[in-house]
Amino acid sequence: MLYHHVGEASYPLADAFTNLAPFFAAGAALPQEQVPSYNLLNIRLGYLLWREPTNDYIREAELGISVFNALNDTHREHPLGDLLGTRVMGWLTLKL
Repeated sequence: MLYHHVGEASYPLADAFTNLAPFFAAGAALPQEQVPSYNLLNIRLGYLLWREPTNDYIREAELGISVFNALNDTHREHPLGDLLGTRVMGWLTLKL
């Protein structure tokens, strides 16, 4: 389990960006300069299904699941970044 608390951050817009914005994407709003604080909890669970030592190496199988942003604190890590929510991934690892 891994927990992060990230405080509010400010990313001032460059003058060139604000001066040229009216010429591109008519009617598009400028991004906000502030990114509010957010909490991020990542969890990973794994289960070793079997393990068999051989002469040269170890053969094994593992089943795993990982949850990114388990608290579902929807946020952006940068004003121009994607809106991040919860992601769940699972896998089976075989070493033969």
